Amino acid sequence: RLYRTGDWGYMLSDGSLEICGRVDSMVKIRGYSIEVQAIEACLLSLPMVKACVVIVCGDEGQDKFLVTYIVSSRETSKKEVRAELKKRLPFYMIPSYFVFLQRIPVLAASGKLDKKALPAFDSQLLDGVGAEGRPSSVTEIALAEMWIDVLRLKEIDIQESFFDLGGHSLLASELLERARAKFQVDLAVRDLFQYPTVSSLAMLIDRRLGNTRSGSPEVFLQQLDLQAEVQRHDQGVTNLDMQLRAFWRTFHHGHHFNRGRVLLTGATGFLGAFILRELLLHTKLVVYCLAREQPRVSMIDRIKAALIQFGILSSDENQSTPEQTEILEGLKSRTTALKGNVALMYLGLDEADYTYLCTDIDFIIHAAAAVNLVYPYSALHGPNVMGTANVIQFASTGKVKALHYISTDAIFPHGLLNCREDADVIQFAQKLQDGYAQSKWVAEQLVSRARDRGLPVTIYRLGNMSGDSNQAFWNPQDFTLLMLQACAKTGLAPDLDWDMEMTPVDFASKVIVKLTQYPNIALGKTLHLINDRPMKSRQVFQWMNNHGIPLHLIDFDDWKVRVVEELKANNGSGGPSGELMEQVIDSYASHAQFLPNLSTYNTSGMQKVLGELGMLYPYTDESLLQTYFTKLSARGLLVCRKIAMSGKVSRKRRKQLALARQRVGARSSASSSSTPSLAPSPERTTNGTLEDTIPVQESASKRK
Repeated sequence: RLYRTGDWGYMLSDGSLEICGRVDSMVKIRGYSIEVQAIEACLLSLPMVKACVVIVCGDEGQDKFLVTYIVSSRETSKKEVRAELKKRLPFYMIPSYFVFLQRIPVLAASGKLDKKALPAFDSQLLDGVGAEGRPSSVTEIALAEMWIDVLRLKEIDIQESFFDLGGHSLLASELLERARAKFQVDLAVRDLFQYPTVSSLAMLIDRRLGNTRSGSPEVFLQQLDLQAEVQRHDQGVTNLDMQLRAFWRTFHHGHHFNRGRVLLTGATGFLGAFILRELLLHTKLVVYCLAREQPRVSMIDRIKAALIQFGILSSDENQSTPEQTEILEGLKSRTTALKGNVALMYLGLDEADYTYLCTDIDFIIHAAAAVNLVYPYSALHGPNVMGTANVIQFASTGKVKALHYISTDAIFPHGLLNCREDADVIQFAQKLQDGYAQSKWVAEQLVSRARDRGLPVTIYRLGNMSGDSNQAFWNPQDFTLLMLQACAKTGLAPDLDWDMEMTPVDFASKVIVKLTQYPNIALGKTLHLINDRPMKSRQVFQWMNNHGIPLHLIDFDDWKVRVVEELKANNGSGGPSGELMEQVIDSYASHAQFLPNLSTYNTSGMQKVLGELGMLYPYTDESLLQTYFTKLSARGLLVCRKIAMSGKVSRKRRKQLALARQRVGARSSASSSSTPSLAPSPERTTNGTLEDTIPVQESASKRK
């Protein structure tokens, strides 16, 4: 007779059963699927935990949360256990409450957990946060309530970081919006990274409001020693002699690189999605895509959504082109989506899957990164630095796997000329100002050290990735695209002449995938995937004008003010909001000399490699930009400024237009040193409306 016990396990070759757990240990919390026994296994792997049990609390239809009961093997604390779990588990699998016991109660008859004998959770609630962790001031209490609501927690410790408790950029924006409204004080995202606890942020708010409180907020941003950061995270690739010997012995077997297995990180990002496209179209590889879980979305659906977003797949399968059909088939037959996180131990995978992949994967393309020029190093450290360190460890565990690492030109500081691929970038460490450049510099140094110790590595330093050359699908947060959209939408362009460096993303992905197939050409090298013949911005603006997008050049400082005001007054589709553009300008182009003094790059190594591959770099020309303008305009992503009026124009308005035309005529006859205008005079369109392309030349100070 057979009984359904509710356990799950494996039938071993000798006929015995290995019981692994209960089938009812899988729960959903906040939309995330959580394996409770995986949390218990992770806890038991910690040296300070002797025994534990994790339970789910909360009624159906309400927010559930995790509570862990722990028997410790030595003196420890909730903070210490949580800190260790953060290295191994995603935030949504970290218990909300930790209760320490002398022993775990079990049933005498079966030896199973006696849940009824566990201490009532409510009686332990007050012990969850110590006296020093409870809010006391009016500001702390108000902030704590916001955090609990935004993070959907039962309680919080005012000494714990917002980001350690599961906060991210979107939740940070929501929290700050509430705090601004509540306290009527200006708070930026950077403030939250500098003061990430309720205690420190409350002190900052009180200080800005002039409230008297003892103490000062603890600043979590410290002077960075980037070389010390490299040393701290360098795990050391040691004892690889045998693995390296095996790698190079089979190196000449090309099937490893075109019919083997590849791990791709960052497949849901802009470049990563196009790399996946190339892998599915032009190789026979089995592709493992590692991506973070999102609530209520399967991993493969998340990857498919990214491919649809960037035009690689059609949202309607019935309307797919032959190429899209081939990609979709490859996605179904040769792609495995892995739920993980490069910033976590074992890449966020369970140990069994990690061990299997360590011996199954042939090479790695590490394209995952957090890109944000506003966030400090501390905010980007996890995905960019820890993620790269963990990928290096993976490449070195089991069999050696070639690593193709996606770096950035941002590891060079501003204002350099002819930056070489073989440059010693250590000298630039203390000159890097933003957190993104700092985190990518540390990550590249980790990869370089691993390469020096024998790991087969290729480093690709990428410049600005523009839209694909056929359909102009672009990263919606790209600086160049946002600039073009803002200029088109307002009819105003900055009177600067800077190098607009662009490399079509489909070309960059093609080169990277091609070089994974011919590793003898690229392994051991650092290559600049950067356009060394960029177009001047004035030329690009002229081509926009030729395409029917009227622009007027105005002084950069005036442009900064005007473009933000125009966008705030006319928010809508076809470009960035005024608030976003204000942030973009402050981050990327804070003063007039920033853009004209961008660093330039030597690409001799890449040119040599392209010659061996029989490829040419697609330098930016009018034809490519016309494709961009046409495709973006057709999708409503590049919208001209139009002020449409009925056939009857008021006498006052006609007078204003006549005076404006006179000013345009006066400027056109002035010397070439005056502010140039690229747009033609206003013309009546076929539908009887008037396109108002009259430039406003007065300075911001005059308008005020």
